[in-house]
Amino acid sequence: MRWTPSGKQLQKKKRKKSENKNISFADILVLNRSYGTTAEDEFLQPRRQRFQKLRDGKRDQLLDRIDYEQMLQSVEDAVRSNSQIAMGIFQTGCSALAQLTGELGPPETWRAKATAEDLSISRACIRGLLRDWSREGEPERNAAHGPILRALRQEFGHVGGKTLVRILVPGAGLGRLLHSISNLGLSVEGADVSYHTLLTCLYLFGANSPPCHHTLYPWALSFSNHVSRHHQLRGVMMPDLHLPGPVGVGMDMSQATGGTEQQIVFVRGGFVETYQASSQAGKFSALVTCYFIDTAPNFLDYVETAWNCLEPGGIWINIGPLLWNVEENGPAGKGEGDLDEQEAWKARAGAEEQTPVPAALELTGDEVLQLLGAKGFTVEQSEKSGKPSTYVGNPSSMLRYIYDMAFWVARKPRRTVKL
Repeated sequence: MRWTPSGKQLQKKKRKKSENKNISFADILVLNRSYGTTAEDEFLQPRRQRFQKLRDGKRDQLLDRIDYEQMLQSVEDAVRSNSQIAMGIFQTGCSALAQLTGELGPPETWRAKATAEDLSISRACIRGLLRDWSREGEPERNAAHGPILRALRQEFGHVGGKTLVRILVPGAGLGRLLHSISNLGLSVEGADVSYHTLLTCLYLFGANSPPCHHTLYPWALSFSNHVSRHHQLRGVMMPDLHLPGPVGVGMDMSQATGGTEQQIVFVRGGFVETYQASSQAGKFSALVTCYFIDTAPNFLDYVETAWNCLEPGGIWINIGPLLWNVEENGPAGKGEGDLDEQEAWKARAGAEEQTPVPAALELTGDEVLQLLGAKGFTVEQSEKSGKPSTYVGNPSSMLRYIYDMAFWVARKPRRTVKL
């Protein structure tokens, strides 16, 4: 793995805290290291205590029929398997942090500032490996990534020297879309402000050797809306493919080094704060936003940033729903609905704004396209993706949220008039 920030960037990274309640890179490491113990404390031990209070001699015969204690033991075993993944993320992150800061004290001496919200997002990242890196996540990936990859093939399939074509993916998440774009022969830069996702990507892509296959139990800590306990305790293998290493990891394309002709680069930073700078003007041939534009506190900022970072003639490919203000309108908004799905969406929204900010504009799909046209983009394709989809959804759940995704391709003119 190569981690290549400059001296100034190194000092800044050592000082800078994430916007999420001052949580740091090391704090997220501690969260992964303590995945099993926090799951025991928050989910299993309270249920054991409540179950024991139900035993009064009269009800024991009824309770024995469901073998609830054995179920909790099975959940504990599943959590232990998930903890192996979390520990792999922890160990990879420790290596990266040691490169950044030099000597590290014993992890036992670290004091995390994490809150319940941070723990929730950390669990969502582990669960999100289902969508990005398991065979069972393929239907969701096909629905969201398929139209994007087809548009990129149509635009760049005939181009010689594809590695000179640079694709930007803000809100890159756990990295599967970046991997798929790279497999087209294109150079791709993924940006994400979340230490949670960055650490997981370092584990998947940046380790000295690819991660071993693990069994992930995505629904082990979800206790509602199951027809059968088998559905709650269903495991999936991840990753579902071999990840060649090392893959370039750096602050931008110019610093990346990798073992393949094309390159994948991970950048920690928000879309607007990173790519609205004059140094980023005209750097990318395509901007890809997947389940992303509704994370904008102000969508106009996203439009301005897209215009800035795209080269003349560059394209903006977008797919996803418009779930503005996920805290209020998400699947579990106002305390109702599926909390697992809410965690997943909050982790996605948190990829851009760690401290939730209400959206200044809650736009319809038509209004989004009107703003693109007003800026100067030409919308060349606009349609529903054709495949309604869940987002880190459980296909066996009694409660599922289905999203009709808007898909569009917009082009920045080859000759631009300053607006």
